[in-house]
Amino acid sequence: MRALRILAGIAVLSSCGSQQEDLPAELASLTRDFRPKVEPLPQAKALESFKYQAGNLPDPFAPKGK
Repeated sequence: MRALRILAGIAVLSSCGSQQEDLPAELASLTRDFRPKVEPLPQAKALESFKYQAGNLPDPFAPKGK
């Protein structure tokens, strides 16, 4: 809701033409108390270690016939 008021204020002020001298002060007063909500990141899951034991199998990326 607050962001909507800020956008409406910017739209009204941007259409004023030559009356833009007080625009920076008006924008500063509108955005002074604006704090966006940022959700905290979820905790990363611990990965299980995995030992690759297919060393004696053929390489799947080797060219065919070799």
